[in-house]
Amino acid sequence: MQGWQPDPDCLLASPRPRLPAGFYQQIRGGSLGTLYSIRITAHDAEPAPEEFIASSDRTYRDLHIHDFDLARWLTGLEVEQVYAVGSVRGFDRYAKYDDVDNTVILMNMSDDLPVTITGTRHNPRGHDFRMEVFGSEDSLSVGQNSLSQPRSVEPDTPLPTKGPYRDFIERFGKSLRQETMAFIEVMSGERENPSPPPRRWRLSGSRSPARCPVRRGGASGLRR
Repeated sequence: MQGWQPDPDCLLASPRPRLPAGFYQQIRGGSLGTLYSIRITAHDAEPAPEEFIASSDRTYRDLHIHDFDLARWLTGLEVEQVYAVGSVRGFDRYAKYDDVDNTVILMNMSDDLPVTITGTRHNPRGHDFRMEVFGSEDSLSVGQNSLSQPRSVEPDTPLPTKGPYRDFIERFGKSLRQETMAFIEVMSGERENPSPPPRRWRLSGSRSPARCPVRRGGASGLRR
């Protein structure tokens, strides 16, 4: 999309959890040192009904598009290479629409930082979203205090206190409400835009969101 120019009132939002204070700043500010890798877990609680699968544009764009954007936003980097594998492990209705119910994605960012993403359309423990960032000086994680995450078999491990979550609305409800209120306040002139499009998205060329290689090629890169 040559010469793409977003509306100045465009407000970016993502249905991923509101990150703890300082999480973004620590990653972008360098306190983790050289970033070694990022790992994102995105597991739905229940598979979608067939009528939704038929129109959802498949798992890579429906489920993982937010994870692609999250990796770019947190690192300030673009995606250079993508390798994705997927399979149908439990629900044949996904295969009917050339879709998958389990995925693993490896993205190589523009400075060679590897980002791995795992996804599944069914997790009996609930909706599970977690992220880990590993660096030369420190490592961070988010989403590790949920009953929807894997059950530890170590007897001295503290029991998580949140969840389990039945779906993404329950998991991200607070974030979605805050995003809606922020949008209303920006549109009514009550506050400044807290998340305008990055400057690089306002420039012409391949770095506009419409031409992100993951958005365009994630699904077509599927290997079974």
